[in-house]
Formats: sequence, structure tokens, C-alpha cells
Amino acid sequence: MATAAGIAPQWFDVNGRRHEAPADTKRALLNALGLPASSAGEAWASLALLAEERELRPLPAATTLRQSGAMKIRLGGRHAGFARRIGLIIALEDGSTRRFEIAASDGQRGEAVAADGRRVAVRDVPLPALPLGRHRIWAEEAPECLAHLAIVPDSAFLPEALRGDSRAFGIAAQLYGLRRELVDRMGDQGIGDFTTLRLLAEEAAAVGAATVGLNPLHALFSSDPDRASPYHPSDRRFLDPLAIDAFSLPAPLLTARVRAAIAQAVPEASRLSAKPLVDYAAAAALKNPLFDAAHAAFRDLARNRPRDPLVEDHAAFVREGGETLRRFAIFSAIETSFNGACEKFPEPLKSSQGKGVPAFAAAHADAISKGMFLQWLADRQFAAAARACGLNLGFYRDLAVGCAPDGAEAWAEPELFLRGVSIGAPPDPLGPNGQVWNLPPYDPRALARGGFAAFGQLIAANMAHAGILRIDHVLGLNRFFLVPEGAEGREGAYLAYPFADLLGHIMLESGRAETAVVGEDLGTVPEGLREELNAVQILSYRVMRFERTGEGFVPPDRYPRLAVACVATHDLPPLAGWWEASDLSETARLGLVPDAAAAIAARAAEKTALMEAVAGQGFLGSMPDPEAPLSETAAASVHGYVAGSNAELALVQADDLAMETVAVNLPGTDKERPNWRRKLRVPVQSLFALPSAKVILDEVRRQRQTPPQSQSMSGKI
Repeated sequence: MATAAGIAPQWFDVNGRRHEAPADTKRALLNALGLPASSAGEAWASLALLAEERELRPLPAATTLRQSGAMKIRLGGRHAGFARRIGLIIALEDGSTRRFEIAASDGQRGEAVAADGRRVAVRDVPLPALPLGRHRIWAEEAPECLAHLAIVPDSAFLPEALRGDSRAFGIAAQLYGLRRELVDRMGDQGIGDFTTLRLLAEEAAAVGAATVGLNPLHALFSSDPDRASPYHPSDRRFLDPLAIDAFSLPAPLLTARVRAAIAQAVPEASRLSAKPLVDYAAAAALKNPLFDAAHAAFRDLARNRPRDPLVEDHAAFVREGGETLRRFAIFSAIETSFNGACEKFPEPLKSSQGKGVPAFAAAHADAISKGMFLQWLADRQFAAAARACGLNLGFYRDLAVGCAPDGAEAWAEPELFLRGVSIGAPPDPLGPNGQVWNLPPYDPRALARGGFAAFGQLIAANMAHAGILRIDHVLGLNRFFLVPEGAEGREGAYLAYPFADLLGHIMLESGRAETAVVGEDLGTVPEGLREELNAVQILSYRVMRFERTGEGFVPPDRYPRLAVACVATHDLPPLAGWWEASDLSETARLGLVPDAAAAIAARAAEKTALMEAVAGQGFLGSMPDPEAPLSETAAASVHGYVAGSNAELALVQADDLAMETVAVNLPGTDKERPNWRRKLRVPVQSLFALPSAKVILDEVRRQRQTPPQSQSMSGKI
């Protein structure tokens, strides 16, 4: 039963040791999948159910075909054995329909073994040429058995700037941690926002950067602003309202009341802006009254001037958002009413299908309107930043691997997620007991039943206003390591996912949005996955500190061409901090390092190996003192080493340009330290004027052969 459901019987750790998946883990995963197997009778019933869903179904629930591949679909059940013509109807995405017939002699007949062991007839029949898109198909003899049919491109979109010898570079930053100097006598409100992002992008473009990489911008929890991790969001399909610049509103909304509220908020905003750490609760307390005032001004505008361009633009946004946007806004209203996420909701409101939701929505129409208004405002500010940024490749967004189990995304479509299990990771040197991320995984059966439309919508939402999208833990397209509730990471097992389908829908959205795709392929990578991603123009993600050859480092000429290369990530200390081992000092203080002396000795050896590799490429005149702080010249050499690689895109962290030493996040901690809160020490307008930034970027540009003052972005966004 487990094998039929795609649960791997074993897994291998980083040292190659084999581990058998525990029987209790298999049962827990099967229960989550709706395929119970606590007895032989249950198992046989579940196997029969899978057979009915797969081999015995007249048409597969979902079929994904590449445009230049074989256009055929599999008939099952009684349709496979018909010795007469079969009429098939396709409802195209554009609303039109096509009918065609399959003759008795058409296609290739064969036999398959069903999930429950039965040998059944199957028949692969040809389809006519079809346009790209998500279509529906059914047989006239079984109109009740609708099936999904997606025609997708052969590869993801890849812009000219990431082809051949373009060798672009970009700046990676954490939006929440950016601050700005006063602009028109107004500054930020204690947290990085879309105005600050635009300023950073303009400065980055002026020094030759092609893109600005960002942390996930997903909606977090308004009831608990201190739940700050962008990788554990409430909803990945929507933007976090705290990224709105509440001082920069459309002119028609700047009524006397709104202007007075802004003027009153300026002193507190200046105080919060000066703090070295983001105070999420204080920033929310500052912005929420401004949001209320802006929403009230918008309501008055809509009532008095319904044909105002601003009102019509908002109406178009709400229409396009549809039920998905409305459900998010309803969740936000419930969250506000009960001051907490799902666990605090009354039973009739615990999911979007709850009996009490319609009545609640009717009674809280204004709060729901506000939720949609804030999403419109966030989207339009982000879009304006994208249009004005001047970056050849636009923004480089990041899609988190999952959503919080008690957030809006899981509340809105609970049928899409498995409950009682979490995405995690098997044991490795950094986590000897494995990891449990408290993220509910998608239900692969539910995704297929919906034709993967929900997954496509998620991808499309995160490609908005972006030239590149990074998909966190892209290995999840192939398999997820799932851990039952209450178990440790080492007690998990791998569940297979429909890789070809998920990949196809990514390529479909990539082509539509003209957005390139990066797959974060770190960790235990399934054999052949990187090659398959490369074949469809999805860039690999190569972090220098993980690119090792034994004790040494992979030389620049051995990096793959179709890749993004960087020195470090948000989960690692900045280069200067790594050099000084500030991360080891911190983890030792927190009791997270069992042998601090061994860790420090290993770091010293790693530093020596890195500098030998860098010197071997001709970057260093003399070896730096390993006991002294990292010099700007040595930092530039390390970044030059990565920038000199074959990778089409090299990223430089803003933290490294400022020679920061403390990591924004320390994996394995939550309340122990202020994760996702540290701000860049300088405003974005001053970042590139720092001596360290100038030295590093001079070397990066030299290696990338990129002059400053890059050309403005084309009209993609």
C-alpha cells in the first residue's frame, strides 16, 4: 500500500547509510493521504480506490503534455476496450470547445497492472494540436468524468540577459531589514517597504546590477506580527501589508484626515526607523491606524466618485482576485476579530467551508473590504517599484516551500493539504535528529483532482512584478521528506510527488509571465534532478560554502552555466561574520554546538582552504591574517572568485557589501535570538557609497565584465 501511494520504503543519509521507513510512519502518511491501511482490509480497500482513480478511470484526472512532445492521452477502464468510435470533447481555456473522434483502430492498446494488482486494459490515443493552457476533456460516453489537460511549453522562460556570455550580477537583500533616509521629508516606518525597495533597486541598477533578490514577501500574521519568518507565512499567494509605505498613498486618498494621521505618526516612525532591529508589533501598531484612515478615504472616494480611475483600478483588481482574494480577506477579518490564527477561531469558522463563514462575512463586510484594499495597495506599490527600478532582469522573488498550518492559505483550501504530517529533512551534520518544519505538505492526489490549477495560481502570484522567481526547496517537486506529528525528523519518510506535472505548470506560468526560474537545489538531491531542471532552463542555485571538493572548494570554471552563484544565503552568517566565527560564538552561547573547540578548528581549516582556492585563481596578493578581521580586499577577492564562475547570474548580499557580521537567521532557533529582524546598518541610499561596497563591486564587475550605469529594463513589467 505504501509503495503504491508513493512512500519510499527507505532513505539514505548524507553519509550514504540506509534507513528503513518505520511502519508507523508509513501508516501515518497513508492516513494523511486518505488511504488508511491499519488492517489488511483497509489496505485492500485503499488499493482498490487508487486503482479506480488511476488505471480504471476513463481519462486520467490530470494529464500534462509538453507542446512539442507526443500529443496523446491514456484511456482506461471500459473506454480502453471499446471497439467503436469514441467522441472526445475538449473545453479550451479560452472558452471554446473542440470535438474529435477516436476510431476503433486509433492509438496503441496495452495492459497495465493496477494499484491493487489487477491487470487492466489501457489505450494511448492521439490528440489534435492544442494551444498552451489548462483545458478540460471528457468522453461523450462519460460526461460526468471530467479530466484536466494541460499543454505546457518545453522549457521555462529564459531572458536574453541570462543566455550565453551575458554574465549578470545582482544584489540580494532582506526587504524588512532595509532602511532609507528621508525622501520628501518622509522616511520608512520602522520596516523596509516598497518605496525603500524602489530606492535600493535604482541604486543597484546604477552600479550595474541586473536584479535585486528578495526574501519571500508573503503575507504573515496580522494578529501576531512577531511571527516574522518569511518562510513560515500565513499565505504565499498574497503580500504582507507591512511592506506598504503608509506615507506614500495615491493622491486621491490623501484627505485632510489621512494627512493629519501621517503627520501625527512621523515622530514614532522616525524612532522605529532608527532601531537596529525591526519591531514588528510597533510597526504594525503605527501602520494600522494609517491603513484604517486610507481605507475610509477610499470608501468615500468610491461612494462619491465611482468612476474615478483609482476606484475602477481597485474594482478590476478585486474581480481578478476573485474568490481566492475574498477568502484571504475573510480570514484576515476573522483573525482580527479573534486576535489569533486558526486555533483561536470558533469551530464554525475554522476553515473556509465552515458553517459560520457566510454569516460572519455578511456581518464584517467592511473588514473584508479593508483586507482586499490593502492587497490592492500592496500590489500597486510593488508594481510601481518594479516599473521604476531600472533593473534589466527586474526583481528576483522567492517562493517559500510551504505555509503555516494555521494560516490563511491552509484555511482557504484545506482540501489541498495533508494534515498530521509536516515537511522536514532527514538528519545531516547540522541537524543530527533531522528537521521538522511545521509546514503542511500539498496532497498530491488533491492537486491532481484540481488539475494542478491551485499550484499554477501560487506560481503565478509569485511571478507578479518579477523577472526571476526562486523556488525554495525545489526538491519538493520530486519528493518531500514528511514527518508524522509528534515524531522526530529521523522518523520521517519520502513521499513522491508528480514531478512532470508540477514542472510543467511552472514552465507554463514562466512563459506567460516571462519570468525566469531558479530552483533551490540544496540538500539531498534526488539522482538526475539537477539534470532534468537544467534541460528545461531552470537555473541551479549554487552557494560557494556548499560547493566543495573534499576539503577544498569547487573552482569557478566548474560551476554550471545555468546557475545562480552566491557566497552565502540568509541562513548563513555574512562573509565577515563567518571569517570571525561570530556564528560559532553565538551557537556556543545558545548551547547548540556540542564541541565548540572542534567547530572553531574546522572553521580555521575551512578559511585556509578558501583562501588557498581564491589565491589559486590569482585574486590575492598575500594571504590574509586568519586571526584578524576580514579585510575589504579579501572580501572582494572571495566575491570575485564567485563572480568569475561560469554561472549566468552572481548574487552579492547587501549584508556583505556593508561587511555585516551577524546572520539574519539562525536555523534551529526561534525565540532564542531575534531572527528576521536585523536591519542593514546603513540606509539604502548610502550602501553603494561604502568603501567596502565599492571594492567588492569593482571586483564583481570586473569578473562579470559589467559596466556601471546599466540600461533601463525593457517593457516586461
